[in-house]
Amino acid sequence: SITGSGKRRAADAAVAHRNMTRIAAHTARRNWHLMSALVGANHGASTTPLIFSTTLLLPRVGYVGSGLLYAATCLSSLFLSVPVVMALGQRRALLLSMLLYSSFAGSFAVAAAMEVGSAAQWCTFLPGSVVGGVAASLLWTSQGGYLDRSTTAVLTSEGKGEEESEAERRQPVTAELSSTFAMYYLL
Repeated sequence: SITGSGKRRAADAAVAHRNMTRIAAHTARRNWHLMSALVGANHGASTTPLIFSTTLLLPRVGYVGSGLLYAATCLSSLFLSVPVVMALGQRRALLLSMLLYSSFAGSFAVAAAMEVGSAAQWCTFLPGSVVGGVAASLLWTSQGGYLDRSTTAVLTSEGKGEEESEAERRQPVTAELSSTFAMYYLL
């Protein structure tokens, strides 16, 4: 039998647990907002070279670079991104992808400062484009896993809708987090 003070302690523990889970759900959402804003800004800055590469570089360098970026994205999505994300985890893979995307933008800036059509321009922008393709595959693979992990954290923390199926509980949280990501990504 639980005494009066035992009941009070149990009730206090239940209130403390509810408060902690609210903080955890809030933290998961805050982290998702931060990640979305950082990925959106990074992606905006790193895709700019695709827009200007055929204008500021020799057009052929820009076309070949864009083709290499997309080919590297496809190939690394098939063979590289999952093992890397599994080895590093979603957060570290996201950070690595943003670093690689930034180096792609940097290679474009360096190539744009070179003589148009020079061998140095080719040798700078094309490897950078391959790095950008690898970055894209890592970004999208790790972002999807991070979305799933964040959705699970919010659901676990809030403990809502336990009478509903798992899919019915996940759908609104996934939609909320996905729309948040899309807002930052499209800004």
